[in-house]
Amino acid sequence: MSRAGRFVTTAALAILGLLRAPARVSAHPMEFGVMSLDEQRDGRFEFELRFSGGEDAPTAAAPWLDAGCIAEDVIDVPLDWGVHLRGMIRCPRGLVGKRIGVVGLSGTEIEVPLTVRFRSGDVQTALLDGDASRCRIRARASRVEVLRDYVTLGVEHIAGGVDHLLLVLGLVLASKRARDVAITVTSFTLGHSITLALASLGFVHVPGPPVEACIALSLVILAIALVRADDAAAHGRAPSSARPWFLAVVFGLLHGLGFAGALSQIGLPHGAIGIALFGFNLGVELGQLAFVACVLTLAALARRTLPELARRSIGRAVPQLVGALSTFFLLDRLMALGS
Repeated sequence: MSRAGRFVTTAALAILGLLRAPARVSAHPMEFGVMSLDEQRDGRFEFELRFSGGEDAPTAAAPWLDAGCIAEDVIDVPLDWGVHLRGMIRCPRGLVGKRIGVVGLSGTEIEVPLTVRFRSGDVQTALLDGDASRCRIRARASRVEVLRDYVTLGVEHIAGGVDHLLLVLGLVLASKRARDVAITVTSFTLGHSITLALASLGFVHVPGPPVEACIALSLVILAIALVRADDAAAHGRAPSSARPWFLAVVFGLLHGLGFAGALSQIGLPHGAIGIALFGFNLGVELGQLAFVACVLTLAALARRTLPELARRSIGRAVPQLVGALSTFFLLDRLMALGS
């Protein structure tokens, strides 16, 4: 077996091993938040709030309720870090038209997906943060509103996903021509669209922490390939025969599981699952294409304004930076698996 073949085989075995690893929770998790409300038969809403906290406000979090609504039977689930609250919310005149939010987002950069599920099957979603920590609950959303909400969630998810953006950057760097960039980006889209749909619709079930570790591993593999290609070019050797589009499809399948994990926290609305899934995927693609456009614009500016020596130095440094960051992500997520 060739050296390239052994490398691909080893990488594939490592990814499979991580996917089979048990999902454990780190004692000091990454900053996150999520809140859900589920309507009960008596008209009350069962709520659950998970909030890891931030450096400025490590545990100050609680549901914010509009006038007339009260929280009942609240249980504070013990955690080593952050808060986990469960209870019931009662609004005498119903929840529709009222505002719901989270106290404790101010001073942090944490985004809290809010999901409200009605007994009718309708689902309303929102993304709460320090600038918009409350939202108004509306009656059944139209298909246009569902599409708008999930496109927005997709854009916001890709914009905040450093690991996903690093992979897209690496794939662009591995593409030598504009045609290659288009094929590679399309291949990545195809890959993650498949697993995003399969996982979101319940056909594939993979624990989140191993998936996140595998995503970091895919970044390390891509960074190694980029550094080797740059080294081969510097010494006048022929580059590897691997095609960027092939890596894009393989890694896209993996990253789609990560997108599905984020989408599972939000949920899909009954009666508009296809629209919501399409909207989220479209939002991811819009954010991805905007990032690719920025990268290509910066590359064009560099070619026009920077001397060749500076361009070569940047070209060598960027893959190494991707490798350093991805190695950090991998080690951090492996530690979370073993904690």
